[in-house]
This record gives sequence, structure tokens and C-alpha cells, in this order.
Amino acid sequence: MNASVEETVDDFYNSDLESIVDNIINDVYSTNVDPLDPDYIRSVGEMMSEAIYKAFDFNGDFENPNIDADDLEFVNAFRKSNYYFVGGKNKVMKQSFTDLLFDGNNLRSFNQFKSECKKVGLQFNKNYLKTEYQTAIANAQSASDWNSFDDEDILRYDAVMDGGTRPEHAKLNGLELPKSDRLWSVIAPQNSWNCRCRLLVVPNGKPKKVSTKERNAYKKLVDKDFKFNPGTTGDLFPPNHPYLKVLTKEDKSRIDGIMD
Repeated sequence: MNASVEETVDDFYNSDLESIVDNIINDVYSTNVDPLDPDYIRSVGEMMSEAIYKAFDFNGDFENPNIDADDLEFVNAFRKSNYYFVGGKNKVMKQSFTDLLFDGNNLRSFNQFKSECKKVGLQFNKNYLKTEYQTAIANAQSASDWNSFDDEDILRYDAVMDGGTRPEHAKLNGLELPKSDRLWSVIAPQNSWNCRCRLLVVPNGKPKKVSTKERNAYKKLVDKDFKFNPGTTGDLFPPNHPYLKVLTKEDKSRIDGIMD
């Protein structure tokens, strides 16, 4: 993982997020049943949104944007996708804390409860968040790249090809297809958590003719949750992720208000 990602998340946790998580722990112990915490969603949502803005060279000013309408539409779609993901993460984390209230049939003391929650909180807000932030950076950049390609461009799948490259992604390395080929809707990076692959334009490229059998084989090389192209769907994270599945219509409506 990129060292700057680790540093960014660690600094964010230590300076902003830890105290917010502590407040959530206090709320859960005092039987606050609200599944969403606006401070958490707003704080993490905006931190993650910075990855989107950077990928599109966006100034972050929605009243006076410095990017064209098409890119702004993608930024808005990604920002909403991001906030829903963070909202679902917040809801799942809070439920995880709630599940720690009792040790068997016995209510834990507050100090015992907080100690257990802090362990779980570190998983959600350091370990998981680093991977999620890395994915947000990569998928936003992939979408920005996709928007910059011309419709007639020939694109090449480019894997890093080092010791950290997944064997499945190595098999996709070098595949050349027109941007219009529908296979890109499934195999365009990112193709798993912490994937480092990307698409490049091939000047005067000669696309490969791919049989139906080969197409099916290529599709199987992609993690089942990542079979989408962020440059066409506007999804920053896997659309079937468990965080997104726990959200109700009411939750999404509240998150929309927090995002605005």
C-alpha cells in the first residue's frame, strides 16, 4: 500500500476521527439507538471526497467549479456513492459496538466495553479505512482517465507486473481493445481491493479479436465485487458491498442531508 495513504489515514484518525469514535462509543453505552452519526459521516465522507477532487483536478467549489459539466457530474455521483458507503460503514460499526455491550448475559462495565470497542474501532477506522481510501483514489483516477479517452481510442490493460501483482491481473496485462468494447464494463480497473492496474491509450493500437470463450475467461479473472467500470457507472465502491446493503431509504435521505 502507498505509504502516503497510510500516513494520511493515520494522521486523520489521530487528529479528527478518534474523538468522534469515542463519542459514538459513549452514545452506544448510553443506549443511543440512532444508527447514524452525522459527525462521523461528514468527517470521513469529506476526507474520502478529497481523493475524488484530486483525481479530477477539482477545486471543491460546487458553486464555481473549475471543471466541465461532464466531469462535475461524475464528481457528484462519486461523492454520493462515497457518502452512502461511509454511512453504511458507520451503521455497521455502530452495530458492532452494540454487540459488545454484553459479555454473555452480563452487561460490561463502561471501561470494559470501551476497551473492546476501541479494538474494533481501530479495525474499521485504520485498517479498513486505509484500503477503502486507496480504492477511492484508484477508482476516481480510473474514472478520470476513462473520461479523458476518446471514443475511438484503443486501450491497453496495464498491470504493474511485480511481486505484488495478482496472477489474475497479470493474465489481463497487455490486453488491447477499443474503448467501445463492452468487455471493459467488467474488467476495467480497479479489479479488487488495493488493485494497482490501469488503462492506457495505445497509439495506432491493433485491438485483439476476442472470442466468447476468451471473454468469459477474462471476466472470471476479476473479483466478483469489482465487475464494474467506475468510469461508466459512477460507483466509487462495489455497488453490492455490505455497507451499502444495510442502508434504508430513510438512511439515504438523512445522508443526503448530511452531504449537503
